[in-house]
Amino acid sequence: MLEIRFKENKNTLNEIEMGTKWNYFPLKDEETLDAISATANVSGFTPLTAIANHYALEPKMITKASEMCNSNNEVCVLNLLKPNLFLVPKTRGVGDTAKLVDDLIAAMEMQKCQKLRFTHFSFIQNTLSEEEILTIFTRLKELKTSIKTIIWDVDSRTLIRTESLYNQVFEEPFILVK
Repeated sequence: MLEIRFKENKNTLNEIEMGTKWNYFPLKDEETLDAISATANVSGFTPLTAIANHYALEPKMITKASEMCNSNNEVCVLNLLKPNLFLVPKTRGVGDTAKLVDDLIAAMEMQKCQKLRFTHFSFIQNTLSEEEILTIFTRLKELKTSIKTIIWDVDSRTLIRTESLYNQVFEEPFILVK
């Protein structure tokens, strides 16, 4: 059974004021991850650019992969490092979120991934896309998958609302990890 855990991201005051994401903080057990997923957005300082900087990934490669991901509107897998990096097209709250969840899970299963860090909501610039989150939660609840764990990064400013959305879909307790 798929377990979803939440990791609170406490963004710095500078990040919040400037609307940029600079830091990617690895989990204590980051080496146990098979995958990290991020939105294919490299315009400025985003969660993806923070991940790329942390793992010293070539900026041109990340840019090209993001462009391909967005133009094809499909999940892209970069398996050049451990953990694998899965890029998901930008939706900006409009797009077939359920299809993208299905595509991400299918891509992870093809790579035999068991544990994912889901960074898409680690930094919220404007408003939380509640409908999109509900769609993701609902789809994850419906899916039959061999994936064991998703660590969902949540912007600390939206933690309470994210927990409320989670509780609308799941009966399992909302688990916050350190």
